[in-house]
Amino acid sequence: MANPSNMPEAGSVANQSLAVTIAKEGTADRPAYHVQTIALRRAGSWQTILHGLEGHEFATSVGAANASTCTTRQTADGGWEIHLAGACAAWTATAVIRIPPDSAVVFRRQTYRFLQSCTAAIHPGFRLMADAGIRYTCPLHAHEHPLAGLKPIRSAVDWALPFPFHVWHDGNYVAIYGVDRSCSPGTLDFSPEAGGAARLRVYYPDTATQNTGGVPHVSPDMAA
Repeated sequence: MANPSNMPEAGSVANQSLAVTIAKEGTADRPAYHVQTIALRRAGSWQTILHGLEGHEFATSVGAANASTCTTRQTADGGWEIHLAGACAAWTATAVIRIPPDSAVVFRRQTYRFLQSCTAAIHPGFRLMADAGIRYTCPLHAHEHPLAGLKPIRSAVDWALPFPFHVWHDGNYVAIYGVDRSCSPGTLDFSPEAGGAARLRVYYPDTATQNTGGVPHVSPDMAA
């Protein structure tokens, strides 16, 4: 097992299918790290399928921040782990991004420690760039829909959702991003951006209403 090491200014770790690139910004005295891209290997070349959110590696309704430290290590099975830590006035946070050696999957687990009592939501995510060829699905809300024209969506994962993931494809690949319900509660949040891009986020705590005969939903402008 390799010893932990500092990430270079722009460092990537990868298996045969997926690559995660970490960007380093800020200054020498106060570095700032965040996921820059997640890329998929297709036909021998890399295709970016998600972009990170600069300034929002850790994100809540009471503050957001990039990571201030970043280390990476290769695991005994040949996979990779990226360890990030950051803070703001309201909390400290850590994250572990894990890439198995032989699977087209990336796991990200974040842990927040709030420094005082507050009412807050945790909502990390990624940016899906505008692309006319992409079709997006959110169970019970949108099916095979172009990104352009979609309205904000937030759905209760633990009520009537058969598949707690954002799903999108461009006709050549299919990708999903969502909540690992085996270790964490939470819901899905889709936030359109100008120009046809969108933020795909997971959102905790669950925030939704259960309308009689309808789909659980709450407008994202209603903070938890």
